[in-house]
Amino acid sequence: MEAVLGISPGTRTVGLAVLHGTLTEYRIRRFPGRWSEQKARKIITAIETLIDTHSITRVSCKVNHPSRRSANLDMLTEGIIKLCKRKGVKVRLYTLKNIYNHTHGRTVESRYINKRMLMEKLVSRYPILGREQLREHSNKHPYHVKIFEAVALADMNKNPL
Repeated sequence: MEAVLGISPGTRTVGLAVLHGTLTEYRIRRFPGRWSEQKARKIITAIETLIDTHSITRVSCKVNHPSRRSANLDMLTEGIIKLCKRKGVKVRLYTLKNIYNHTHGRTVESRYINKRMLMEKLVSRYPILGREQLREHSNKHPYHVKIFEAVALADMNKNPL
């Protein structure tokens, strides 16, 4: 069975999830501090370690809407794509709308779906995520939602529509 890595990238936090038959690993990696090339290399190295450790064959990565992107986030996404090409790993890019369509069906308009609904849908599919859902509901600022995005991304590549 193929191992799939889902990545919800950010310049400060990155959501990561590995599906290898089941949900093998999921986490948020924090990368504090100002953006720099060194920070970008740290993020890419962390992703490369997961690819090597789990023998990843496919990667799904979230891309933000152009109005919500920055040059640094675009540079990070390009670095992930280059890493995957170098490793011979297939990479697919998905938007938040793609994620919502996958988890809630193509007939649902994404404007009616929010991140809480995404979490509920994924907890029903992967009950182990229940603890992360409770943590996210108790936070004032979204943090753990990146885990859910990463799991959804990995699930999309594992079970394409």
